[in-house]
Amino acid sequence: MPVEVRQRTWIAEAIDATPGSDGRSVAVAGIEGTTARSILPAGELGLAADGGLVVSAVIGDGGSQLLIRDVESGRLLTTLRTPVLATRGLLVGRRLFWTGPGDPSRTVDAGVWTADLATPAPAPSAVTDPVAELSRFGANVERGPLLGSPSGRTLMATIGGLSARRLEIVDVASLTVRSALDDLVPIAITDDRVLTVAGRTMALQDLTTGRRIWSLRADLVYSAVADPSGRGFVVGIDLDGRYLIEEVSTSTGSVRRILAQDHRGASAVSYLCPELSSFDHLVLVPEPALGEALGVAVGTARASVFERATGRLQRNAFKVGGS
Repeated sequence: MPVEVRQRTWIAEAIDATPGSDGRSVAVAGIEGTTARSILPAGELGLAADGGLVVSAVIGDGGSQLLIRDVESGRLLTTLRTPVLATRGLLVGRRLFWTGPGDPSRTVDAGVWTADLATPAPAPSAVTDPVAELSRFGANVERGPLLGSPSGRTLMATIGGLSARRLEIVDVASLTVRSALDDLVPIAITDDRVLTVAGRTMALQDLTTGRRIWSLRADLVYSAVADPSGRGFVVGIDLDGRYLIEEVSTSTGSVRRILAQDHRGASAVSYLCPELSSFDHLVLVPEPALGEALGVAVGTARASVFERATGRLQRNAFKVGGS
């Protein structure tokens, strides 16, 4: 297994399939290439995982308690109290970001918060102001997933509903909002570009101005993995009844097809898993989401590895959650 894949810490929501369970959803975290695996206690919402750490939240009256554990041992390292009902999180190195509503009614935004887990006593602090007047977003307003660039220098926070969305771009070093965009649905970001989807169109847009650089047709966009150098993305999409994995140039939008699979074929489709993939080594799992591929009773899923440069596909290369 490539070193860059072995080092990845992952987290997923999976269905508890243990005997006697009620089929509830639980958070599972692990470190690839090892047997390290942590199933978080019932009632804890998995927020983020990276660098051997997993972060979860217990939501209660007046906010949340954030729990930081070592994935390999399961040992609780520290806890944080935050006024946010934390529903989304992201680890960038040892800096934790989180967001969510400000009260149980979910009609008040709490903004984006952060804490430096490398300090002896991590203290929560606000990064962005809460977004006011949520009614302009329409019904079902919520915070979307936090997205980070491969370099770790840029973070994107999304809030929106059925009518509108707002994207805030945060500089991680200075913890300031660099720019904001409206009404985009982001899939992945670099430090200066955002890959978006609208209807049956996938587009690359400038992260500061929103200017569209190119667009391509896609019936459905599942996931994307960005090149750390900013030269391209690898995407998993549906197009004309097939699941395609393609490399797309950031500058021109030119496409190189990596793998094509027919949804109607006899063989099961393998899907790009961004949580486990690097740009050069693409990890494929048997379901569109990692959590769907994991059975908690066993805790493992078979994964294949595709080497982007050579075109070599190694099927059943390793087990997610196993050595």
